[in-house]
Parts: sequence; C-alpha cells; structure tokens
Amino acid sequence: MRSTGAHQLFVKFTRCPPLNWLLLCFICVIALIAVISSPSPSTLNSVTAPVPNIYRNYRRLREQAASELLQIRSLSLGITQLRELDLCGKERENYVPCYNVSSNILAGLHDGNEYDRHCEVERDAPRCLVRPPKDYKIPLRWPAGRDVIWNGNIKITKDQFFSSGSMTKRLMLLEENQIAFHSEDGVNFDSVKDYSRQIAEMIGLGSDSEFHQAGVRTVLDIGCGFGSFG
Repeated sequence: MRSTGAHQLFVKFTRCPPLNWLLLCFICVIALIAVISSPSPSTLNSVTAPVPNIYRNYRRLREQAASELLQIRSLSLGITQLRELDLCGKERENYVPCYNVSSNILAGLHDGNEYDRHCEVERDAPRCLVRPPKDYKIPLRWPAGRDVIWNGNIKITKDQFFSSGSMTKRLMLLEENQIAFHSEDGVNFDSVKDYSRQIAEMIGLGSDSEFHQAGVRTVLDIGCGFGSFG
C-alpha cells in the first residue's frame, strides 16, 4: 500500500511540477538576461571618462586662443609703431640695421663675431626705415620670376649688361624695364630651368612650378656666367 501510494505521488509530481519550481526557473531566467544585458565596468568608464577630458581640452584651447590674441595685438601695436618712424636719408640706402663691423671691433668682438649683426652695440643709432633703392620693384613670383627680373632692381648699365657673361649659353633680352632670360635653342640643359627641374625631382616634387607650395623661394645657379642670373 505504501509503495503504491508513493508511486502515485511521484507520477503526479513529475506530470505537474509545483508552482514554486516554475517561479524559481522564471526568476533565474530573468536574472540571467539582466546579467547578460548589463554594461561592463570598462564600458561605463569609457562612457564617463571623456567628460573631464573634454573639459580640460576645451580649457586648454581657450587659454591658447587668448594667448594668440595677445600676441596678435602686440604685433599689431608694433606695426603701428613702425609706421610712425621716419624714412632714412638717401645716403643710408645700403644701411643694414645693427650691422657695423667697426663698432663691433671697438666693442671687443672677434673670431668672426664682428661680422655678425649686434643690435646691442648700436643702441644710439638713429631709428628710421631704410627706403628701397630708386626704381625698385617687388620681384615677380615664381615661376615668372625665374626668367624675368626688373631692370631697376640691379645696378648695371646697358654696356655692362651686353659685355658680361656668356651670350652663347643664354640669350638675354633687355626690354624697357625688364631683363628676360630665354634659351637659344629651347633645349638647353645647362640652364636654370634644367637645374630647377632636377632640384624638384630630388626633393620629390612633380615639377619646378611647385616650388612655391613647397616653401622654396630662391634657386641659385652659381658659376654659370651672367646668363644664369636667375
């Protein structure tokens, strides 16, 4: 009798699980879902960490902007002061401020330092703006300035112009106010243009017309005669 009753109770229990077990299983499932979907501590840190960093970066940028504005203001005041200076006399056309070898030697400078500029030596020198030479014009920008220069920017007479340098290397055209350099045959590899092209290739530029963007302002062609004065 006891065995039969126990068997019937076991069969009834297996067919109909108690409500407590179902509730427990449901709670476990909910807890598991909550654990899986909750963000990790590292994720929380990554979300909250940039807030103070952004604030510090903004503060640093604001301080940098204020410093740059002060520098711009000081520069503008300096330019205003320069504009108030008078022009130097014509006799000081070739005057270089802070450059006086005689004064440097008297001040005790030697070992080549006397040939450098020393503004502290000429504290009592007149403060004025050196005027540009007569008929001086701003040079043409690259690449136009490679083949054309203003005649008034160089001190040379017409006779000196035609008697200087090798006329076979390059044909120099003396116009009204310009000196133009043009090759005789158009394919002259011993020329400023060819040197410019080689330099452009050496520094990784596509052509010599990209010198200005690359920061190159002057190309010197030394030892090739007056015709290479470009």
